[in-house]
Amino acid sequence: MPTPEPGRSDPPQLVHGARAVTGQALRFAPIARDAQPALVNGTPGLIAAPHGQPISVMGVTMLHGKIVEIDILADPERLLRLNLTAWATDHPAT
Repeated sequence: MPTPEPGRSDPPQLVHGARAVTGQALRFAPIARDAQPALVNGTPGLIAAPHGQPISVMGVTMLHGKIVEIDILADPERLLRLNLTAWATDHPAT
């Protein structure tokens, strides 16, 4: 699978199983260096923002200490509609 391109929106995908999820997650490895921890809907997550510009938001759902769901939003139009005010205050654009 190709690496996701910032600013490009792929159709939603539902992936099941540890191996498949790991493979899908590895697609995002190149942008991981730009990810910062954040609370996403009150749960642990990450915001990837090269040069301070968010290109993806990832939230996780945990159950009994294990990640049971990962949601990644990388649609540029939907990202613009998010309220990232608190995050942006702590992470000014560089």
